[in-house]
Amino acid sequence: MATSKKMKRQVAITAAFLVPLAVAAVLLIPRHAGQTTSTTHARADMVGAAPPTVDEITRGLAEKGVQTSGLTIAVVDDIVVIRGTVFAPEEVGRITTIAKQIGANRVANLVQTQQRPDDILIKQQAERELMLSRALQGCRFHVQSEEGVLRVNATVQSDLQEDAARAILRHVRGTQKVEAQFARF
Repeated sequence: MATSKKMKRQVAITAAFLVPLAVAAVLLIPRHAGQTTSTTHARADMVGAAPPTVDEITRGLAEKGVQTSGLTIAVVDDIVVIRGTVFAPEEVGRITTIAKQIGANRVANLVQTQQRPDDILIKQQAERELMLSRALQGCRFHVQSEEGVLRVNATVQSDLQEDAARAILRHVRGTQKVEAQFARF
């Protein structure tokens, strides 16, 4: 009797594993039977037209005034993959919409939202760091920041002071790029 219960349990466990496999096989085999075209060709037939090129999407985004930094676009099979950063969160959805309007059926939008640089804070921090550096005593600085780009016009005494100022400016939090012009006393 114990053997009978054990056999019933084994049959039930085996059936629980085999029935879903059999159902899947019955459903999938007729769909793919006799299919000789390549996967890429079959996908193109299902979708209709080829996806837009990278140049078409880039041009379309530029024409619509989308401002991104670090924009990269790739087309993999029929999926358009878009990466980069934007400052406004609504631009992320707009990028997908524009890509679909251009002709992309499937869009993988990996664009990230980045907070706008606080130019006033960047300028204040740069000025403070430059003034606190002993290596830069006696130098004159005019600092501006626009969209995270730190622009500095300075008068220094030596190449060492110029190098020290550039190193300090590169490490100011929020700075995207440093543009510096140096003159000598």
